[in-house]
Formats: sequence, C-alpha cells, structure tokens
Amino acid sequence: GRLAFALVVVAVSAWGLHWLWGPELQPGIDVTGHLTRLDVGLDLFASGHLDGWFDRAMLGYQTFLIYGPGLAFAVALVRAASFGLLSIPGALEVVSVVSLVALAPAAASLTRAFGLGRAAGRAAGLLALVVSSPRGGGIQGAFDLGLLPNTVAAPLVLWGWALALAPRPRPVLLGVVAVGIGITHPQSLVVFVAFLPLVLLAGRACGVVDPDRWTTLWRAGLVAAGLGAWWWVPALLHRDLRGVLTSWDLPTFVEHLDLVARGERGWVGPAALLVVVSVAAALVDSLVRRDRAELALVALPFAALAVLHMAEWMLVDRFHEVVLLPNRGLTYAAYLAVPVVALVLDRLVGRWGPAPWLCAAVIVALTMPDLRPPPWTFEEPTDDLRATAASLAKEVPDGSRFAFVYAPGSDAGVPATGRWLGWESGRSDVGPFGAEYAPGVGLTLIVFDPPDRTSVDEWIAQVRALAV
Repeated sequence: GRLAFALVVVAVSAWGLHWLWGPELQPGIDVTGHLTRLDVGLDLFASGHLDGWFDRAMLGYQTFLIYGPGLAFAVALVRAASFGLLSIPGALEVVSVVSLVALAPAAASLTRAFGLGRAAGRAAGLLALVVSSPRGGGIQGAFDLGLLPNTVAAPLVLWGWALALAPRPRPVLLGVVAVGIGITHPQSLVVFVAFLPLVLLAGRACGVVDPDRWTTLWRAGLVAAGLGAWWWVPALLHRDLRGVLTSWDLPTFVEHLDLVARGERGWVGPAALLVVVSVAAALVDSLVRRDRAELALVALPFAALAVLHMAEWMLVDRFHEVVLLPNRGLTYAAYLAVPVVALVLDRLVGRWGPAPWLCAAVIVALTMPDLRPPPWTFEEPTDDLRATAASLAKEVPDGSRFAFVYAPGSDAGVPATGRWLGWESGRSDVGPFGAEYAPGVGLTLIVFDPPDRTSVDEWIAQVRALAV
C-alpha cells in the first residue's frame, strides 16, 4: 500500500512537471534573484553576518534580514548529499521539486491527524499537489513568480499542524519545524500560527485533541523561540533597514471564494469542481446527520480565509506587511479543504480499498497540465543577451555595480533581464530583488526609468550618482 501510493505520487508528479526536466534554468521570475543570493548567502551566514549587506542584488539589500537562510540551507544540504556534483541551479531545482512532492505525505499526515482513515489520507495527499496560486504556493507559485521560500515552507506548515494534532506530544520536534518555517518564509509562519487555533478547534470537534494539548504547544513555542532567537531577534530589531512594501491586488473575502470556485486560484480546473461539489455535499450531510466533526472540517478552510481578511482589515494601518497575508495565505486555506474532499471520496468509494486515492490521482493527473507556467517565465536568453553578459563580466570591475535598461518592446528571452545578467556575469546588478528588504530601493528604482522618459545622458548621470 505505501509503496503503491509512493509510486503513484512520483508518477503523477513526473507527469505534471514533465516540462521542467532538462539542463535549462527552472522557470520563474525570481529564480535568478534567488540564485544570486545563494551564490554568497552561505558565506555571509558562516561569517556571522546574518543581516550583512549584499549588493549583488541591489543597493543595501539585507540577504537574511527577513527571508532567513532556510532556502540556502536546503540547497547546501542537497549539494552536500550529491558530494558537490550538483550545481547551485541544479540543487535549487531539486529542492523545488522535492518540496512540492513532499506536500503529499504532509497533507496525508494532517488528514490522518484529524482521525480520517488511511485511504482518505492518501487521497488528501494527492489532492494537495494541485493546490496552486500564482500569489504563492504550489506549482504556479514556484515556477511562475518563483516564490521558492514559500514552496519550501508549505510542507513544513502542513506537517506542523499534523504534529500539533497528534496524540503523542512532540514539543521539541514541533518547535524545530516552526523554526524551519520561520527562517525559510516568515509569512508562512504567521499563517501557521494564525490558523493553528482553528486547526485545534476542528481537531477537538473530531475528538483527537484533549485539553492537555496546550501544554505541548507552550513547550513547542518556547523551544521555537529559543532555537530561532539567533534569527528573529535581529529581524525584529532591524525594522529601520526595511524598504518599500510590494504586493498584489487584494480580492475581498467573497471575491477570493469566487476565484477558488471558478478554478482560477487555489484550486484549478477539474480539482476546483471536485472541491466545490465535495464541500457542498459534506455541508449538507453534516447538517442532516448533525455530524459535528464533519461540519468542523467543512468550516475550517472558510474560517481560515476569513481570519486572513479580518487581520488585514484590522491591522493593515499599523502593520503594512499584513496586506500580504490574504494572498499568500489562500493556498494554506485551500490545503485545509483537502480533508473534506478526502472524506467524501472515502465515503463514496472507500469500500473498494485504494479507490479513494486512485480517484484523486486521476483528478490530479487531469488538473496538472493546467498548472504549467506561461512561456515567458522560462529562461531562453537571446544571443545578444548572452553577449551582453560576457561583456559585463569583462568590463565591470570586481566590487562595482552595473545598471541595465532593456529597450521597450525588445525580446530578451528571460523574464527578469537585469537579474539574469547579474547572475550570468557574476557582477553586481543595481536592479531590485526583494524590494521590501532594502532601504536603498528608492534610489535603486531610478535605474528602471526607461530612456524614453528622459535623455540617455540624464539617465547615465543619475545612475552614476549611485556609484555605478
């Protein structure tokens, strides 16, 4: 059973990610930005410069100030496991794929922790593979925008909730998982903590959480606070080193539900239809049978999404970063819906052994082709761009920076031209990456004024004032 499930997960993942295989860089707008950080990230951390300046990405960028070294640790671990045979881009791709595939066992563990059966857990694990949003989480988040810290943190969040529900107390392990989430993607840690009371309330309704569980959670919190102090203390103290806030359009709570129901965000294609039908059926069934556990599972994802929007409404004027949570947290709310779908599948076809998770595998296989990133996110640099990178490597001295504006309407073949040139040439690009975490971003944005808004001479004078 376990072997068959593992083989199906691998087969479905390989089918859904077949466009990823090959020697090229993995797609994603932020990929070359992450690669530039990884080139020197571990050196900075090893030297004790947790919030050290990192001008390979932009002026005044603090490489580990907000996004900790979790992604760098994962890449370093993969490189060490391959005895250095894998390059940094190759190791990053392995980390990305493994993190996505790890969603299956993590979601299965969470579903089992709610008291559902083995077949339901495996169905939920497979369905988690097609939870996706370009705003963060899943295949689109990983390979469209390239939100890789979010990708690595997602299975840890699901596993952490499962550990919080488990009857056997493991406060040390839960604390370590929380630290892993925090140093990899702090926004995911906020969502993990915000949703944890809801998960526990649902677990209480399912009869798997006892009143003594709070003791385990307090111990886990103390472990996490102590083990992670080396990172969160400077991250909190250095708020003066933060830059501008960047975010996306923010739908309302009702609009978010509509996007999910139409298969445009969170759940995609056939998976969205399955989720909507399953949630509606479970809601009716729980009300008719007065099944408190089933009703709690149905309400959980809605309550989770409502908490994000409520936090944004109440706190955004005091903490501007809160505006990020509803978009980044949507996929986590969607993950909390998989136990409901698994429960419905188990009740419908559970009498035929592995039928629930095999049905889920079919739905996942049908959905995954819709999750392929758009063509323009793939790295296909033109010959001119490669020549420019070679020229920069030759002409820009070590320690100097370059500024680059690509002519409007031209086709560079890569989604983020300046980042690609900085990574390929090994020289420092002034262009922004992670503008939230660089106090010099206001000056840096000058280099993105295209020449048609000012004369070329004026633009050059502006960027030379930045020691470019």
